[in-house]
Amino acid sequence: MHKDGGKFVPVVDFGLSIENKNSSLVKLGKSLDIIIKSNYTKKPLISKIWPGKTVFPNFLNPKISEFWNKGLTNLYHLVNFIGIWLDMNKPTTLLKDQTELLDIKNKSKDKNIYNINNLTYSPGYNQNQSEYFLSKYSISENTLLNKDNITVFNAKPLLSYLEGKITYEYLNNNIKKRPFILSRSTKISSLKYVFHWLGDNHSLESDIKESISGIFNFNIFGIPFTGADICGFINDTI
Repeated sequence: MHKDGGKFVPVVDFGLSIENKNSSLVKLGKSLDIIIKSNYTKKPLISKIWPGKTVFPNFLNPKISEFWNKGLTNLYHLVNFIGIWLDMNKPTTLLKDQTELLDIKNKSKDKNIYNINNLTYSPGYNQNQSEYFLSKYSISENTLLNKDNITVFNAKPLLSYLEGKITYEYLNNNIKKRPFILSRSTKISSLKYVFHWLGDNHSLESDIKESISGIFNFNIFGIPFTGADICGFINDTI
């Protein structure tokens, strides 16, 4: 690919699969104690996304650079990438039944602590559509991120922001070229390290205008390098 002028940019998800118990990265994450923990069990919180049972690295942990750099180095030796596409880069879950995994079932206790999963207002919320709530597709908002009791609810946007920052520093130091990093999740000032991808858009013609307006909106937000999947992603492409 490189000989033909192509550039390989792999998609890297946020979750760390624990299906392989002998994974060197899982062992390293546990030894460095950089795995996000349940606020109830005080053990690594287990979720479930594309690779199956999953844990998440905590980018607020000062030791995260050692872990992330090791993982990117292993990947670079395999595929010689030129940039990184950071997808699914918030701690999430694809579980429909939150009681499926032991750590997840405690999620329902959140409403008894801070009521943080049922705020008065959440973007996109409609009283007639109960599926719109803050914790949809998210691990418990009460999950611990550090010893100061900072939770996912307090600092979720910082996780993807710091992931982008650490990834930028790795590419800048090792590939020696201006880093090319696409990110699914961004916040104000993310442009310093990453560009923005609008996520899984639909393939209907009527959805094109939403992709275009999304690009213009992110220009206003201060992230001019923004784009969507060409021809869409969900349903048949036009």
